[in-house]
Amino acid sequence: MKKLLLLITILLVSVSLFAVPYASKIRVTPTNFPPGWGSSISYIINESGGTVTIDIIDTGSALTVATFSGTATVGANTVVWDGTSNNAGGTQIGEGNYKVKITVSASKAAGWVEIASNSSTYNTVWPSIYQTIWLGYSPMDVFTPLDPDADNFGIIGTTCGTTTLIVGVVNFNADLSCFDGANGSTLTLKANWPTPAYTDMWGTDFDPDDAETVWIAGQTEPYDLSKGKWNDEFVTNVTDASNPGLTAQYARSVAMKKSGSDLFAYMCAGNGAIWKCKITGGRIDQTPGNAPVNISGITTRYSKNLEFDDAGNLYFGTRRLVTPGDGTGGAIQRWDASIVDTAVAGTLTDVNASWLVQFPTGALNVTGVAIARDGSVYASVQSDTTAGTVKGVYLVGNVSSATNIKTLTTGDRIIAFPLAFTPSAYAHCLGVDYAGNVLFADRSNEQIRCWGPQGNTSIEVGAPLSQDIEIAKLVSAKNWALYE
Repeated sequence: MKKLLLLITILLVSVSLFAVPYASKIRVTPTNFPPGWGSSISYIINESGGTVTIDIIDTGSALTVATFSGTATVGANTVVWDGTSNNAGGTQIGEGNYKVKITVSASKAAGWVEIASNSSTYNTVWPSIYQTIWLGYSPMDVFTPLDPDADNFGIIGTTCGTTTLIVGVVNFNADLSCFDGANGSTLTLKANWPTPAYTDMWGTDFDPDDAETVWIAGQTEPYDLSKGKWNDEFVTNVTDASNPGLTAQYARSVAMKKSGSDLFAYMCAGNGAIWKCKITGGRIDQTPGNAPVNISGITTRYSKNLEFDDAGNLYFGTRRLVTPGDGTGGAIQRWDASIVDTAVAGTLTDVNASWLVQFPTGALNVTGVAIARDGSVYASVQSDTTAGTVKGVYLVGNVSSATNIKTLTTGDRIIAFPLAFTPSAYAHCLGVDYAGNVLFADRSNEQIRCWGPQGNTSIEVGAPLSQDIEIAKLVSAKNWALYE
């Protein structure tokens, strides 16, 4: 008895800067078939208007044995492959081990443009894509895997909370349609806290050791930190009621980091605090010597966001520099990994920050911080005192810059929010997907919006991993398919 596998896997290719379109969630059916029978290949792409090429590649020789075109409609696509070299009755592909690569190419005009929104009722001048999220969704954060080998590649997660106890995480496909056909009011991860307990979920991050585990910061003790598996129905509270410091200050963000073999959750609160919490046995460690500690030495700013780059440097987004409503902007600070790893109470200050990037006068609400695969650091300003002339998404800098001390101008703004775009002053929401698109969750309008970056040449982005399928020689002429 001999069976050979046709392995449908990713072929990693070099990805150009500002690659907008990409394919995700490849699935092949049936998973068992003999040579010449072919299969159906399905995938999702995040932008229409390009071309799709499907390559079948021999894993041993690395030679392409079949090439044919796929459909390029935004959203779900399916192509039937007849098992031949050109998908048109050409040379039959025999038994062996293979890879499939799906490449999406498209030409983009210069400048940032909105390419998708998952709202159909927002405004007649904005694109209408798919369904509106149910009223009261109030998205707080956007996160998406940057690992193309992850099974959840191409899925955008958004944390949310409302006053009607609709609290949890909703997942969307790369094209902003709901994941796996779920409707807009379906929570992939539900906060199973007892009534009348209620908390917004303000921030989300992946576990460094397990891309399927999501950690979530909430604003009401004892639900400061929870976690859940990507496909679980419920989240689990991992915070004890005796957790110090975060009570009444509200956890606004969480960023997970390994230090040696130890796992830490960094959470910022509304009073400028950054709590460093050791995770032991899946919970916040409260034992003497390991209890959470506020490593921030800043008290004059309203905390909004924490992010780590690949080198372990910590980025801290604050909502204002001095007092509420004074129009002095907000800031993005960075502390180097060596300082963060050894931080004790009050360690992180303006003096030892390697970055202190301030926003233009008039900026009132600096919120989300997001880091792209090319190292670009973005932040959003959601409200201002100058009739919309300041709010939008800014390019703050690049992680390769050791120091970055400056004040931004509107020339650093890559996406302007028009006056009609009126997110809540409490929204907390910015992300960058695998291809470099900037994603923003608008809490006031219950929607996610996606902007594609510039680039005026055809760009190729390889597709992620799909499941294996089996191909074996058919030795019987009977339709019941006896395999050797």
